[in-house]
Amino acid sequence: MSLRESLACLLLLAASTLAAGAQEIRVATDDGLAAAIENASPGQRIVLAPGTYRVRRIETRIDGLPQRPIVVAAQVAGTVTIEASATEAFKVQHAYWAFEDLEVVGNERTHHAFHVAGEADHFALRRSTLVDFHAHIKANGVPGTGFPDFAQIHDNRLFNNAVRETAEPVTFIDVVGGRGWHIKGNYLADFGKGLGDRVSYGLFLKGNSRQGLIEQNLVLCSRSTMGGTRVGVSLGGGGSKASLCEDEDCTSEHREGVIRNNVIVNCSDAGVYLNRASDSTVAYNTLLYTTGVDVRFPTSSAVIANNIVSGGVRERDGGQLYERSNLTTGTSFGMYLPGAAAKLKHRISDYDSKFPSLFDADDVAAWQRRIDSLFRFLEGFGFGLGLDRQEEMFPDFLMGNLRPSTEWLERIVRTDDYSDVETDFWGRARARQPHVLGAIDYLVSPCDLRARLEGSGADDAPPCLADFP
Repeated sequence: MSLRESLACLLLLAASTLAAGAQEIRVATDDGLAAAIENASPGQRIVLAPGTYRVRRIETRIDGLPQRPIVVAAQVAGTVTIEASATEAFKVQHAYWAFEDLEVVGNERTHHAFHVAGEADHFALRRSTLVDFHAHIKANGVPGTGFPDFAQIHDNRLFNNAVRETAEPVTFIDVVGGRGWHIKGNYLADFGKGLGDRVSYGLFLKGNSRQGLIEQNLVLCSRSTMGGTRVGVSLGGGGSKASLCEDEDCTSEHREGVIRNNVIVNCSDAGVYLNRASDSTVAYNTLLYTTGVDVRFPTSSAVIANNIVSGGVRERDGGQLYERSNLTTGTSFGMYLPGAAAKLKHRISDYDSKFPSLFDADDVAAWQRRIDSLFRFLEGFGFGLGLDRQEEMFPDFLMGNLRPSTEWLERIVRTDDYSDVETDFWGRARARQPHVLGAIDYLVSPCDLRARLEGSGADDAPPCLADFP
């Protein structure tokens, strides 16, 4: 190589090094964060120094590119807190934006940590904590543009410290329209709604969305807060207005969705609810202290297979399902009991308001307590939700340990069958045989959920049934 060629190579290397260095934008102030996002360019990585940032709504202005996304990340994970003071913290309306290792904190009035709108395709949120919002992640279309597709919501922690005293929708991941959303490895807890219909969801995909994949999530409908009607995971949610659905077609709220390897716990209503969700698959989930799986309306069709379900599996109002190899503690009849109890208690409250001279507050409270006691008694039996059986199945459940009892092992571990999915709740490769029902393959993975509760993985923890014969 000649001297001229060598100098040219050195100059080219230096230029490329400078260009790479210019891609990282470091910020340390509130205004600096807003300016960096609003003036970002494809390929930039906006790095936040440790500290607390107070923001009003910050909007994106430009698309990233497939090989050059725009990334907003903490310099050191766990050291950056973003305090939201407006209805929304971030409005993402452009493609290829990613947010990583952040903590975004709202208050009693904040609606969304992230509002993903229009053609904000390939949005990504990773390893972040979102606290105290109505809908931590809200996604929808924008007239004249489109709907956000192919988002990745991975390994995040979403929770609230109190019931949201609002009649607005309360759903931690609220997605209307779009396709190819991948929601994986997240922890969601305490999504209570205190006003209006008091119905809340952990997450749903609806609005003629399609090909969503919901896997390896831990959903605790109630952990520190109680009250209202809480649904774990849904394809279809509570339905959509035609004007809000993709292509203005709500015939199916979701198409070709997959819900697998999730642990869904302590929901006052269904752990999994399919509302006009066609060609769905619900497989290898563990649902504890829920009413079960509910497949509703004629456009809903689903394969429900290899799940452990407290309560039952039911098709309702014309829903269609094919059920295979599920272990249920109760019946579809039992799924009606919580709703019946709520209606009866509501009827007593109506009588109290209409005939105040016949009832006083103490009488009403006493009758409602009796109703709760009666229905809890009925739900314990096998013809109800089978909660007593569930306690026998997982005796250490209240300690966060899902190790099955010896009496139930042969029902959960099927030595005469084969697993037809590759991984489990922890992401470990499932043993092909024997075949283990539910989200956790006890032959290869731990059964203690505390690692996920604390925001870490299973790492090198030994299998729950390492001593299985």
